[in-house]
Amino acid sequence: MSSNKWCFVPECTNTSKNNPKKIFISVPRNLKRKKEWFAAARRNLKNVSIKPTFYCCEDHFNVGLI
Repeated sequence: MSSNKWCFVPECTNTSKNNPKKIFISVPRNLKRKKEWFAAARRNLKNVSIKPTFYCCEDHFNVGLI
């Protein structure tokens, strides 16, 4: 059984529990890339609790173009 994933984008309420068919992409763990993702999502990296993995739901990507 996998753990519940939640979208790290502010004001996005998507989780893998309330939207089980939605794709969740993991935010890179590389600090430089993680900072870029947080900036793009307009989320402050300094005020985030320490968590090993963050996810971004498909709503914030053009996944249909892949």
